Amino acid sequence: MVAPELYTIFVGQFASSTVVVLNITLLIQIVDMNRKNNYSGFNPIYAMVLFINDFAWTVYGFMVGDTFMFLSNLLGTIFIIVILYYIFKFFVFKSLEDP
Repeated sequence: MVAPELYTIFVGQFASSTVVVLNITLLIQIVDMNRKNNYSGFNPIYAMVLFINDFAWTVYGFMVGDTFMFLSNLLGTIFIIVILYYIFKFFVFKSLEDP
């Protein structure tokens, strides 16, 4: 029988990896929208909620001493900061310039 700790580790690693992949795909979507110059259908609130989620999991991983959770969510937090930069540069400020 497999120890319960191994299930916990697996679930934690799977969840953390999924968040990183989610952040990367969102970044790819934003870069693609910028390349095509078509920003319709994008909701920036999703990216802000994702940042809050990533940051909270990063802090939690640090607090419980789970290195994998901390590092993977830290990577996700860095990706979402880049994404938020793109959002504000190309969506928010661009929409303020266009009458």
